[in-house]
Amino acid sequence: MHTLSKLICDVALAETANFSGVRDIAIFLDPHGELTEFAVQHLRKNPASRLFIGSRDVLQTFAALDIADAAGVEDRVFAAGYETEIQLDIFFADARAGFNGRIMPAEIDVVLSELPKSLAELRYFVRSLREVALWENTAGEELGSVAAANFATKNLQPENDPKQRGIVFIAGGNNKHMTPQQNGVLGEVFADVHASRGKGKFRCLIGREILADAPAYQPLKGEFTLPGFTQNAVLFGVGGVFSGAKADRGGEFLATHAISDLLALFGKASSVKANKREQQARQHEFTMLDFGCGNGLISRAFADVFSRVKIYDTDISADAITATHLTMLSEILDRRAFISWDDAAHSITDDSIDVVLLNPPFHQGTEIDPTLVQHLLDAAQAKLHQGGIIYFVHNSHLRYRPELEKRFVNVVELARNSKFTVLRAAK
Repeated sequence: MHTLSKLICDVALAETANFSGVRDIAIFLDPHGELTEFAVQHLRKNPASRLFIGSRDVLQTFAALDIADAAGVEDRVFAAGYETEIQLDIFFADARAGFNGRIMPAEIDVVLSELPKSLAELRYFVRSLREVALWENTAGEELGSVAAANFATKNLQPENDPKQRGIVFIAGGNNKHMTPQQNGVLGEVFADVHASRGKGKFRCLIGREILADAPAYQPLKGEFTLPGFTQNAVLFGVGGVFSGAKADRGGEFLATHAISDLLALFGKASSVKANKREQQARQHEFTMLDFGCGNGLISRAFADVFSRVKIYDTDISADAITATHLTMLSEILDRRAFISWDDAAHSITDDSIDVVLLNPPFHQGTEIDPTLVQHLLDAAQAKLHQGGIIYFVHNSHLRYRPELEKRFVNVVELARNSKFTVLRAAK
């Protein structure tokens, strides 16, 4: 077992008297699957216990489900986004309600996780837990989160505040990446926040007793403008999605030049007079894959410009999928946009897409990793039909053109500035 995973498990045992009385467990970030293995062992010994998975990575989620299946406890393991709601606060509220009668209401006592990279993701995790917490008033009556908050607001005597039952949150990380701001985020939700003793270069943050007036989670909301294409378009940010509810510069640069190029290409193919070609181009019917959709900026811009485009959004991140779902909700309801949470666009049919937009990750942790893009380009090549087009943006100081030339033809540079380069290629 990795040192950090073992530390989180050891702290969990110490904070709960060796898991005495622990019923249900929740897990967020578990990149090695070891926290899940630990929780599954508890389930095997305790037939009434359940495990609730809140991983934001689709591969981690399915790895956790595989661990549960191998241990024979799959019927007591529930994962956000897998036959349940993907947005964490709704997932936990549904779990507390027993998923519409499918199970007995969740009674989560322990939550395990590695610390996420961003404060926004950490805030998403802990505020979502408010939805599954239980309190008791001074008469011993059970209260849910809304009733407890109302009680605390109206009651001016702190000694009579509702008392939260259960839920100890334990998140471990590397000391060099831990900050007082993380304690502050936990302090927004928990009455007691403290740190464990360190083990090597690691330690844990622990939160206990969810406050009755802990704030509910709310997705972020912002706007962006692409001059000439879309004005004050609304974006949503959820958890740790890249760029939150703001436009990321690489995505803006890609969207702007891809749209301009497509308007020109579609206009050339039109038989109408020159002064009406852009209007005709905006009504061109085609399919577009927003590959690694993030907060949905590119899809939002394309939907605003092209009235007959059919958009497929895919991402490995549940936060990205949730954010894009909110950003593109009207198009989803109109069946102009379709969203899938998967790796490398696995759920998209091969040879089915006219245009791919790819704004890929280039970093593994803090290090640039040029190999991250290779399997994405392989997948993009598979999803495009013959003659389909890919638009690709990358940091200008990196050399990715050879990677496109291995897989595509007619690779050209559409735009370049000091930060970003946009390439176009065809299958």
